[in-house]
Amino acid sequence: MKKGILKYVALCAIAWLLPHLAIAQNQNWPSQPLRIVVPYPAGGVTDIVARLLAKSLTEKLGATVVVENLAGANGAIGAMAVVRSIPNGYTLLMGTPATLATNMILYSGSQYDAFKDLDPIARVVSMPNALVVRNDLGVNNVSELIELLKKNPGKLSYGVTGIGANGHLTTALFLHKTQTQAMPVPYKGAAPLLAGLIGGQTDFTIDQLTSSVSNIKSGRIKLLAVTSASRSPYFPDTPTLKESGVENFNMGSWLALAAPKTTPAEIIEKLNSAVNQALQDPLFKESLSQFAATPTGGSPAELTQLMHAESETVKFVVQTAKISVEQ
Repeated sequence: MKKGILKYVALCAIAWLLPHLAIAQNQNWPSQPLRIVVPYPAGGVTDIVARLLAKSLTEKLGATVVVENLAGANGAIGAMAVVRSIPNGYTLLMGTPATLATNMILYSGSQYDAFKDLDPIARVVSMPNALVVRNDLGVNNVSELIELLKKNPGKLSYGVTGIGANGHLTTALFLHKTQTQAMPVPYKGAAPLLAGLIGGQTDFTIDQLTSSVSNIKSGRIKLLAVTSASRSPYFPDTPTLKESGVENFNMGSWLALAAPKTTPAEIIEKLNSAVNQALQDPLFKESLSQFAATPTGGSPAELTQLMHAESETVKFVVQTAKISVEQ
């Protein structure tokens, strides 16, 4: 009888203690190093931005923030590592449109659902895509490119960094809205894609502006428009596709921070505040300028809204363009 009473008292004490311990741990967070998982190889824009952010967050949070590259499966390997980690705020994902919005649509066998398995923290940067053409294509603006495409249905080619990649989906939406046709040519990365465009193996491409900046400035390729809702501050004289006559066009790339689902709300709030503070750092902004990336920030709710909007756009593009990446 006494043992039963003692056991009952012990269980009650544990039940009372556990939530209070959790609260104490959350209040003391962070008490150990954090890691930001980049689901792509080192050296790319996602990796560089993550390392810049990690450095700033280390100062803002008072705890070391490191970057770990876990590449593969269009970002799914790194994303899954975060999804399966303990939701205590110490393992975070530097997400992209692919990992946070579109992989679940493109791959029927996707092992995670970003909307169910991750908690959004904040958008970090926005990076418009750029519509660029080879110099000798004979067009100087979007209208002339559309006219050329309509005169030569299916004969012009455009480079993509992979079927279902952000640039491919953006180009497919452009072709749908302009009622034109062209042939996609896959490349293994932005560098060979741009080399193919400069060398005349393809006619045009829509890909991250960050990848094309140096070639645009050097005059190796011609920038016709950006795909965002507003002009890029780094190329203020370049119109948007919407300004060029392609109605309601707003699709680009972005990077955002996310955590495993059920990460305590107070930790998400602290991380969101630290990210927004980091994005105001003049040195951070200056470092981003070389990639034509714009610091964004905002709330978890705004990032959630962006993820849903991106997902709906991709669903539409995949259905209308009949895009399939399944083998």
